[in-house]
Amino acid sequence: MADGVRLHIVSPVDLSRQERSLIISTRLYRYPILHTIRERGEMRDAPPNMTDYEETRRTFNLDVPERFNFGFDVVDKWAEDHTKLALVSLDPTGEHAQKHTFWEMKVLSNKFANLLRSLDVRKGDRVFIMAPRIPEWYAAVLGMMKLGVVPMPATTMCTPHDIEYRINRAEASVAITDLENAAKVEEIVASCPSLKHIILVNGEKRGWINWDEELPRMSGHLEDVAPTNSDDPLLIYFTSGTVGQPKMVLHTQASYAIAHIITAKFWQDIKSNGPSPTRDGPRWPTASSLDSGPWGPPSSSTTPEADSTRT
Repeated sequence: MADGVRLHIVSPVDLSRQERSLIISTRLYRYPILHTIRERGEMRDAPPNMTDYEETRRTFNLDVPERFNFGFDVVDKWAEDHTKLALVSLDPTGEHAQKHTFWEMKVLSNKFANLLRSLDVRKGDRVFIMAPRIPEWYAAVLGMMKLGVVPMPATTMCTPHDIEYRINRAEASVAITDLENAAKVEEIVASCPSLKHIILVNGEKRGWINWDEELPRMSGHLEDVAPTNSDDPLLIYFTSGTVGQPKMVLHTQASYAIAHIITAKFWQDIKSNGPSPTRDGPRWPTASSLDSGPWGPPSSSTTPEADSTRT
């Protein structure tokens, strides 16, 4: 099973300037590009995960447990190794990297889950999240997944009208964004009766809950969480709305978090501990699938092992 490192924004931190330029210029960021451009022999010579399509089609199987939670049963399992790298975020130049281990993602997501609990946000509640390619996006979404709260990722290209429509259509109770996009949310707050809380990442603004102030106050332990079933809602995407209004598409813990094992293993051809670069915004399913794929179950099989421990 693929257990890749999520590389976000441009490219892996140890790529050469020439390789970074190749990624940017060829726009191959959705594909397993490192397998084709790396000079390292172990990556260049590694066989693909699927060598015989008909045989794979005949024998491959996804076993879906009755209970499953991507945050607890996958990310937190990887976090048992406190040093295992999960995410590398690069600035737009590709020169400065911020690294997060699975342990750090576990703690950050637990803190955010506890922040939501302090706001009385509960399982099944919907949360609108619109943020650029930043690590906080992952911490927030993972925290929601752990609680069974349903994130609604949105591109930062959304207009105030787009935001208002999505929040009202899903009856979202929380909106999360960054300082650059806060004005768009403020413009429509009064028109969204279900919206109770607005959370600001990487900035400070009157009337907003400040992520940077509140998260350090929260416990990094998450306890007494109701388990989620495999068919429980995981997240909601909105279609592009090219014909009529955008429509909600609901994914479950299994239909997204487990099904993307196929994406990581066969489409992206990710190898164990191999990087998975992308420049897509985290609203797009092609980008978001890269955390549920490379951050797959920590086993050699494709069967997630659910764990009832919640700490």
